[in-house]
Amino acid sequence: MLIQRPMRAKKHIIKDYGNLVNGSIKGIQRGFVFEKLVNEILEIENLNPSYSYKAAGEQIDGMFEFRNRYFHFECKWEDKAISVSSIYQLQGKLDGKLDGSLGVFISMSNFSTDAPKALEKGKSINIILFTKEDMDFIFSNKHYFNELLDVKLRYAALYGSTLYEYISHLQMQKLNKAK
Repeated sequence: MLIQRPMRAKKHIIKDYGNLVNGSIKGIQRGFVFEKLVNEILEIENLNPSYSYKAAGEQIDGMFEFRNRYFHFECKWEDKAISVSSIYQLQGKLDGKLDGSLGVFISMSNFSTDAPKALEKGKSINIILFTKEDMDFIFSNKHYFNELLDVKLRYAALYGSTLYEYISHLQMQKLNKAK
């Protein structure tokens, strides 16, 4: 029998995120707390998350379902920008999963400048990148994870890009409305 945990209100999750961003927790513990907050947001948005799990010698921060597709995700909050090798680790993990599974890589320390291009060059794209700025939108209570993911997936399908920051989408919407 599956025991269901009570869901926290989004306002409490947003408050905890604000405290985390402001430095209330440091080091590796910060990453674990951030991962938990992401899972709680996914739960609130009914994306059927599976919290961190280990399979065949690998650890994955979580999985969720969106538009009948499965997404495995990694959350990183390090002192320096995430290199492409860290993202390739998630890509390697996806290779052993159900064909068609996609990945979401969330970095609170952003990505090295070469990481998105290295992922895109001559390869099929199966990972979408989220930045700290994207997460700030999600934890602002004005935007939703699934809203950002939808925009990013569409952009990746149209332009073959793994990284499309949500602020760019909002700016384009604003320009289109001004016309």
